[in-house]
Amino acid sequence: MPKNLLSVILSSVMKEPDNEKIAFFEKYNELHLQETDELIKRKFRKILSQEYQLERMGSFAKELLHLETQNELLLKQKRAIKNNNTHLFITINCWTDKVSLETFVSKCHKISKKTCFKNVLYAFEQRGTIDDNTVGKGYHCHLLVERNLNYKPCKCIDNVKNSCKSLVKNVNSSNLLNFQVIGHEFAKDKKNYIIGQNKTGDKKDVKQLADIEWRKSNEIKPFYGSENII
Repeated sequence: MPKNLLSVILSSVMKEPDNEKIAFFEKYNELHLQETDELIKRKFRKILSQEYQLERMGSFAKELLHLETQNELLLKQKRAIKNNNTHLFITINCWTDKVSLETFVSKCHKISKKTCFKNVLYAFEQRGTIDDNTVGKGYHCHLLVERNLNYKPCKCIDNVKNSCKSLVKNVNSSNLLNFQVIGHEFAKDKKNYIIGQNKTGDKKDVKQLADIEWRKSNEIKPFYGSENII
């Protein structure tokens, strides 16, 4: 039969000299009682915490849990705003014609639904122009995402990289897969860019006309997701 701690203490008492047996037993029995009491207290606290999390401690404790959960989220939001990392602006460039437009668009739709994103607004573009007869060349996707605050920016980036291995030759190349961690103000600019409100200069208006023509011919919407992302 397996020994327990108390049986070891008792057996050890027998090995002590007669004049030291009582002192030995009292010393380690007292320690055994103290530590047993502390252990029971720790387990008690753990079980109470579990009961609290399971909402099994009555209505007042349930309200406290809801308040605690609410405040934790508000603190995360406050830190994210302070650190300017509430959103990410992601550009996915298709690196080869071997990936069809249909496959590229489908994959980007799936990426937009990741649980690490709370909200998303995205659009598909290309780099050609009508005058050069290059419409449809270099298609890519811009995504503005509001991150789920349970996921750090680096985790969001890793998730997207894992999903882009079939689309991008090198997911660590910023020319092919680009990430910008941004705050509210920059996110507003990116939102306007995606919905086409600030595409001026550097021949962007010419390319935008090509984008419109290209999207129509491929039945792609001007943008997807929530226009109220910010």
